[in-house]
Amino acid sequence: MRISSIQLDGFKSFRAETTLTFPKSITAIVGPNGSGKSNVADAFRWVLGEQSLKAVRSEDQTDVIFGGSAKQHKLSRAAVTIRFLRDENDNKGNIDSPEIEIRRKIYINGESSYELQKRSARLLDIQLFLAERNVGERNYAVIGQGQIDEVLRRSPADRMDFFYEATGVKKYQIKLHKARLKLSSSRERISQTNALLKELGPRKSYLEKQAGEYARRKNIMDDLSKKYRIYYRGLLFEFDAELARKHHDLQQLEKEFKKAETSALNLESEIERATSDFSHGEKDARIMSEISRLSCERDLARESLREVQHSARERLLGEGKFDIAFLRRRAQELEELLTAIRKESYELEASITQITARFVAGEKEISKIAQTILGLKNHQTFSKLVVIEKLEEIVEFTDSARVKKELREFIEQLRRDDIASSISEREELYREQKAAHDEVRIELKVLEEKRGMITVGERRSRSEYEDVKLKLQKSEFGVTEQLLKDVELVISERKIELAEIDAGIKKYEDERRELTREMDSGRLKLVELQKSYRGAEEQKSHVSDLLQAVKIDIVRIETKREEAVREMVEKVGEALAETISNTKDTIQNPNDLRALKADLRRLEHDAALIGEVPEDVLAEYKEVKERFDFLTAQSSDLDSAVASLEKISLELEREIKTQFAEKFHNLNLAFGAYINELFSGGNGELSEITIQKENDEGNIVERDGVEITAHPPGKKIKHTGALSGGERSLVAVALLCAIISSNPPPFVILDEIDAALDEANSKRLADIIQKLSARTQFIIITHNRTTMEVADSLYGVTMDDDGVSRLVSVSLEGYE
Repeated sequence: MRISSIQLDGFKSFRAETTLTFPKSITAIVGPNGSGKSNVADAFRWVLGEQSLKAVRSEDQTDVIFGGSAKQHKLSRAAVTIRFLRDENDNKGNIDSPEIEIRRKIYINGESSYELQKRSARLLDIQLFLAERNVGERNYAVIGQGQIDEVLRRSPADRMDFFYEATGVKKYQIKLHKARLKLSSSRERISQTNALLKELGPRKSYLEKQAGEYARRKNIMDDLSKKYRIYYRGLLFEFDAELARKHHDLQQLEKEFKKAETSALNLESEIERATSDFSHGEKDARIMSEISRLSCERDLARESLREVQHSARERLLGEGKFDIAFLRRRAQELEELLTAIRKESYELEASITQITARFVAGEKEISKIAQTILGLKNHQTFSKLVVIEKLEEIVEFTDSARVKKELREFIEQLRRDDIASSISEREELYREQKAAHDEVRIELKVLEEKRGMITVGERRSRSEYEDVKLKLQKSEFGVTEQLLKDVELVISERKIELAEIDAGIKKYEDERRELTREMDSGRLKLVELQKSYRGAEEQKSHVSDLLQAVKIDIVRIETKREEAVREMVEKVGEALAETISNTKDTIQNPNDLRALKADLRRLEHDAALIGEVPEDVLAEYKEVKERFDFLTAQSSDLDSAVASLEKISLELEREIKTQFAEKFHNLNLAFGAYINELFSGGNGELSEITIQKENDEGNIVERDGVEITAHPPGKKIKHTGALSGGERSLVAVALLCAIISSNPPPFVILDEIDAALDEANSKRLADIIQKLSARTQFIIITHNRTTMEVADSLYGVTMDDDGVSRLVSVSLEGYE
């Protein structure tokens, strides 16, 4: 791998973007002091990961940004990009591009970043990349004036890092460092994991127990839920079946009650009709009145006929002369008869008025009794409703079903008996008043008929009286033949009338006998109907009692069912309760239901013993268990990782020790050879030593170190501190050349390391560099003409009065 170019953008004095390409093995960068040529060396150090501000000659990390000048304003960022051409046999890492690019940027706010192949990278990634290719981020990758001399001045222990890098074991040390960091991190994580496991263990055990209890309770509750569904379905089915039976009984009883009620109403109607049949008494009174009237008329007609015959006979015996005295006497008798009729008529009118008042009063009494009976019947129905209402109120305030039932039956019986007794008494009174009223009606009818007869008799007597008076008047002027004819006509009419009256009397007497027979039969029928009516009422009352009992049973069963539904809702929830209520299951054997109820009580007891377990315990247990299992697996993985890292660390330590020993041996040989070459004789040696030192805790610890000895020709010097400045410079150059030759890096940047050498030694160093350039790329910042002569290409750095460095490139190929 070799450097193909470096690009500076705003870095120190290189304000503008400046690119240096390195096509050959040796490139020299020259320029006067203060031109900024050493800033190129700083750019190499900085982009390769140098973290020391002193190494890049800065006091603050942002000092590498162009700070401005009198003619140029300052910048806000700086960037350096270095590009490498990858060797064909470089298969390290996962980079397959022929050109590799590393970029480092920094902003004025201090924010910085690295990029590897234009991707964000860490410093450790950059260091490992370089170490794998035998390039260190400092020490001998970029070597400045006096830097090797500084190594000579260090103590043996402090030189170890330099020689680790010089021998190429730095990459193993980085890997070992990373392995140890991981090992330390893994052990810390193991400690944390074990602490968490120790903390989670009791919680996991507790939750595991709780989860077990929850599972047991869930199984019990699932069993309960299943059996609740079966139990309540069966229980509700029993209630529904019993309610269906009761409703069927209720319907049957209602039919029976309606039938009994209809029968009672029909019998009541028949009784009313039978009772109304006693209006035949009116017919009988009318018949009797007609008979009486006709009898009176017959008597009057007979009397009239006798009188007419007698009068006619007397008149005929008196030679056709009318007996005026008789007529006068007859007129007087008729006048007296009219007076008697009028008196009887007045008395009859008074009796009719009195009986009519009694009749009206009787009707009012009957109406009042009928209203009372109707009210009592209505009260009977109302009382039953009130009793049910009161009974339901009592049910709400008592817990004893037996007391509820007894109170209900007792109050109902009292109300029913009292009202039934009152109705029976009123109906009996109604029948008595009705009979008395009928008698008054008949009596009134008879009097009316009698009044009619008297009126008729009065009219006839008055007519006869008027006729007699007329005849008397006519008799005074003599009897005519026409009068005789009239008398005969009257006699004939009286006879016809008498015959008609006799026929009418006979007809009415026949009707009266038939009516009497019908009334006797009607009375017997009425007695039977009243007996049947009382039986129908008793049956209706009995059925009503049974109806009330069935309704009470229905209320009781519905109450129990509602209690069962409420209990079911509490047990299984409203949604499931609704599903159960709509499901029609049955349990054939009631004993199964009792056994199921016993199972439910046992399961409820078991659930109560377990108690309530939070529903989220499973989720928490699952979470804790997953966490515990994860940590257990993680602990196991970490144990495996620790074992693996410990193994890797041991292998890396062995590899470092083996590599260092081998490379250090070769380095020692090369160092001795270059001492001899540069000093034209003499010898030098690198030796590994162990140093014991007391640490801060007062303990003795051992540390490795490297001792450097050099013996110029003719001198015996124990340590490098006794060498002169020129001799120490040559020892430093010899050490540098030994490192490069024994462990050739892909490139080396030398920053004025030849400044202290004379021309002869400069010539020797130039020759060595030219030989080493076969395997290592050299970029040399120098003032030395001899060094410039071996360069393949040359960059000149200048700076104008604006404080900005600029480049001039010259190719020296072909020049001698």
